[in-house]
Amino acid sequence: MRAFDQLTRRESPLSEVFEDYGFDALERELQDDAEGENLYIHFLDYLVYLVSGEYGGGARLEDLEEILRRSGSKWTVGTRAGNAGLEDRVSDGVREAAESAMALPGHAGELLAKAWHAAFGVSPNPVSAYTNAVLAVEAATVPVVIPSDRTATLGKVFTVMRDQSGWGLDIKKQHADFPADAVILGMVQMLWAGQGRHAGQPDWAPNTQAEAEAAVLLAVPLVQWFASGAIKRRV
Repeated sequence: MRAFDQLTRRESPLSEVFEDYGFDALERELQDDAEGENLYIHFLDYLVYLVSGEYGGGARLEDLEEILRRSGSKWTVGTRAGNAGLEDRVSDGVREAAESAMALPGHAGELLAKAWHAAFGVSPNPVSAYTNAVLAVEAATVPVVIPSDRTATLGKVFTVMRDQSGWGLDIKKQHADFPADAVILGMVQMLWAGQGRHAGQPDWAPNTQAEAEAAVLLAVPLVQWFASGAIKRRV
């Protein structure tokens, strides 16, 4: 409890409540605390982190995940860079695909992991999530599309792919109106155009949580496809 007080820089130590009045009083304090939103969830997230690290609680975390799943909780136990924590629940298939993309070597996987945490972790940061989703796709696409310009943005990647044409997935049967190259270009353009980092524009606004989650989930297949070589120019 003292460590949690230090990490959260609390003016009213929770450790004193726990020492003087016990767990029930601590639980009430966490739920009624006015110093920070979702303090109860932050404390649980910290406990999950401790169990996974210092106490080697793999089995305990599996039990916790089963309880969360059975009770229909919005939270799930996730693991990034070896540390467990609470995250917003997404479908298993989506999460598995995301974890596969995040495990890729290089900056793309690292940036995607940051984006995922910022979107689905216990302290959502939509701006950070969207920004890192764009950076992750840039890290995956620039070496493939413009290897001679490692400072290129996703906007330039889109322009080059559009002008060159022929970029796509190896899918033999495609819809005449929506071939793979058009779909991929649309995904890249949507991600690039939707970010709120272009301050100074009349309609500028920071990205919302919904936009951030959509951006991260859009970045997952793009990072996987480009990093694995599934997307390439077919001329």
